[in-house]
Amino acid sequence: MSRSSLRNIVVSVFSVLMQKHYFNQNSDSRQAPSLGYLESPNPQVITPGLYVRTPRLSDRQSKIAFLVAEGYSNRDIAKELNLSEQIVKNVVHSLFDRLGVWNRVELANYFSEESSSGATEAARRRIERDRVAEVRRLKILDTSAERIFDELASLAARIFAVPIALVGFADPQRIWFKSCIGLSASEAPREITLCHHTIQQSKVFVVSDALEDARFMCSPLVTTDPKVRFYAAAPILTDDGYALGVVCIVDRVPRRLDDFQLAILQSLARLALEHLDMRRQLVETKE
Repeated sequence: MSRSSLRNIVVSVFSVLMQKHYFNQNSDSRQAPSLGYLESPNPQVITPGLYVRTPRLSDRQSKIAFLVAEGYSNRDIAKELNLSEQIVKNVVHSLFDRLGVWNRVELANYFSEESSSGATEAARRRIERDRVAEVRRLKILDTSAERIFDELASLAARIFAVPIALVGFADPQRIWFKSCIGLSASEAPREITLCHHTIQQSKVFVVSDALEDARFMCSPLVTTDPKVRFYAAAPILTDDGYALGVVCIVDRVPRRLDDFQLAILQSLARLALEHLDMRRQLVETKE
């Protein structure tokens, strides 16, 4: 299939899916001010912890980055520094854009490169707590099949010509499959999955040949059914940097993706996020 054909399929299916299943919604225009946008405050005392390597940030931005590195949520940071949550959100978004990372785990890693292992682990626990809270707030886990997600998984399988494709969400112990093509299982233990690695980064996570990768060559998912050789997944990221789950494709033979294919997979993950947000609004309206 040619690239132009793939592009036409993606565009047409996106349009149909968005119009067919949910009400219209104005897109959220994320404000990302320049890093010189905020004044320096007189903040409350914050507990020293992680090392912060600041890329020419103002005093206020440095303090927000410091607390991001410790794994605190926008709400916690706003309360600590006596700021509005929107100001904190704007600064965090500007950091995302400046550094080219959009996952809170990666952002914390960037600003805590030289911190102790104990402090880093505490930050990860806080981020994971808030990430899981976001997943649960969406009320998506253990729900019935929904055509919109089935169509997303089917579209991924067709575009990439793979036997396995899924849309999955991560709770503390498992990756739960909202929709899955090519597997009979409905979930997998999180710690043994490749998806566990995907939700800790911003971009598409690709393993071209799992049998040649020391991290995964002994995994039961590689050595036994479904005998994963190739894996690629895009994290479903909220605009605050929490990875809710993945859009994933799997093959039983080694493969590689080019930049165009990576972009398509990321687009599918963004579409999944749009559906989640509209689904949440519908659920809240009914309640």
